[in-house]
Amino acid sequence: MRQLTENDEVLQQFSYRKLIIPLLIGLGAIAFFIFKDFDAEKLQSINWNVTMLFWLLFAIASIVIRHFFLMYRLKALTDNEISWYQSFQIVSLWEFSSCVTPSSVGGTAVALFFLTKEGISVGRTTTIILITIFLDGLFFTLLAILFWVLLGSTFVNSGWAYFFYLGFALNVSMFLVVAYGLFFNPNTIKWIIEKIFSLPYIKKWKHIGHRAAKDLEVASKGLKDKTVGYWMGGLVGTIGAWAMRFLVVNFVILAVVYNSEQLLIFARSFILYLVMALSPTPGSSGAAEASFIWILGEFVPDGTAPTLSFFWRIFSYYIFIPFGFIILPQWLRRVFSKK
Repeated sequence: MRQLTENDEVLQQFSYRKLIIPLLIGLGAIAFFIFKDFDAEKLQSINWNVTMLFWLLFAIASIVIRHFFLMYRLKALTDNEISWYQSFQIVSLWEFSSCVTPSSVGGTAVALFFLTKEGISVGRTTTIILITIFLDGLFFTLLAILFWVLLGSTFVNSGWAYFFYLGFALNVSMFLVVAYGLFFNPNTIKWIIEKIFSLPYIKKWKHIGHRAAKDLEVASKGLKDKTVGYWMGGLVGTIGAWAMRFLVVNFVILAVVYNSEQLLIFARSFILYLVMALSPTPGSSGAAEASFIWILGEFVPDGTAPTLSFFWRIFSYYIFIPFGFIILPQWLRRVFSKK
């Protein structure tokens, strides 16, 4: 009975009720910004021509390629124990789950559910999830340093610098904690996490801290004897997936106007996702649309940023909702038919 309850709790995350809230928030934010400074002439300045279609097709291609890189990473981190079809379904549902959970939380619990239902042990699944967190943190940390070297401080605007530095500090902190716990001293990190969750006002979530500390210890043991191919597969998949995700912004902007500052736009896309990670709303709804306008508005014609924000969210967010509802029944039939 307990297992059935856990399954139900996870599957309830994909209900229409859970999805309607982020959809309303996101669409409401876009509508607000469009009508706030509505100017028909500015919107008419957008050329709805073959060039726009060309770059929007590139944006769609980036999402497809990103999906492939995520599938490749998952196969590599599971030592190729799952098929391409299984990897496709898991990644699709993992993306789907991100639509109903805050970016600051992510779909970790749901990912654990998916992988264990594919026959991978809880210990190995925990290792895989923490390795993805480590690789994402490593990529973001190194990329920020690279942008500082190539662009200097120009890629950070003083208007929203506070959010960038806060997001970057949290990313680096999580990356260092996970890295130290995985590769050097999991017992020390476990002790620190348990002590933190024993403090007043936090100890009511003590069970969460204990679970996180235990997961880190299990994952550290699971990394012994991993080959170079294992790490290269995970690293290539991480770099490819994030690069394709950032490029969607470049292509959406190119659909409307050519801008020679493509590297700077790419760097701002990196900042965009770093800021979105701070959002408490499901799928960063509202915060994502506002951040796009705030961070990238200077690269597009006046009055067009809200419309472009809508296009960007279609490719990076809304597309996964109907897609998830198509994949989920197929996955359920395949997985639960085994039992």
